[in-house]
Amino acid sequence: MNSFDLLWCGEYSQDWENEPHEHSFFQMILVTGGSARAKADGQEWELSPGKLLLIRPRCLHGIRRGNAFHVYDAKFEVHDPALLAALQQLPQLTEAEDFQKMKLYFQWMMQEGEARQPFCHQIVSSYFWMILVQLLRPGCPSPEMAAAAQTEQPRTYKGIHIQKVERFIRENYVRQITLEDLTALAGCSKTTLIQVFKETFGCTPFGYIIQIRLQKAKELLAGTDASVSQISDLIGFQSVHYFSRFFKEKEGYSPLEFRAKYAGNRFLAF
Repeated sequence: MNSFDLLWCGEYSQDWENEPHEHSFFQMILVTGGSARAKADGQEWELSPGKLLLIRPRCLHGIRRGNAFHVYDAKFEVHDPALLAALQQLPQLTEAEDFQKMKLYFQWMMQEGEARQPFCHQIVSSYFWMILVQLLRPGCPSPEMAAAAQTEQPRTYKGIHIQKVERFIRENYVRQITLEDLTALAGCSKTTLIQVFKETFGCTPFGYIIQIRLQKAKELLAGTDASVSQISDLIGFQSVHYFSRFFKEKEGYSPLEFRAKYAGNRFLAF
């Protein structure tokens, strides 16, 4: 039996309020930007970058609308009694011991999930184990991944800082991004940028933006109660009708059909 099952992992900016609710699994929220207020079991906290909120099963909680609030979010079930007992003893709000390292583990989880290669779920779970280790055994040395986290260098390809361009897209996908924006950032021609994206991600820059928007849409549909109209606005579509048609064309389901199929199920939303 696995010690835990990772049900969900996502990265998003939250611009809506959660009504007080509870669920049967753990939820971990790592704040990476902005601020918001969280309430759980009658306590209330200010959430800011570096804070980690651990919501226990059947804990009534909610998040108030914040300012540019950006998070990594993981939902998981625990089956091992010792792990369950240890997590139940942790405070609900802590400061990430090594914020940059923890962010990197989440980034690796997202990247692995996007690639959808064989053994994806096992690899993502192994990264999540390292996050749990940081919480349960502070100061415990981690394996090679920790060294990689401390020495990470920007990814380059043909002289272009791919990571810089990719981060810009992830942070600005809700607005209209032009090819001129990206070439100015990359410092190369349009032809070179398109070629690099095709060789790195298998699609054009605009194709990559669409992928990010679809990922965010699936994340919000499966993990929140936000309406289809709200989600359409949050991911940068100007028309909910166009968003619904586009989503069904790409995914084979309407947004509501997708939500009905995947909400509450074992779904890694990357």
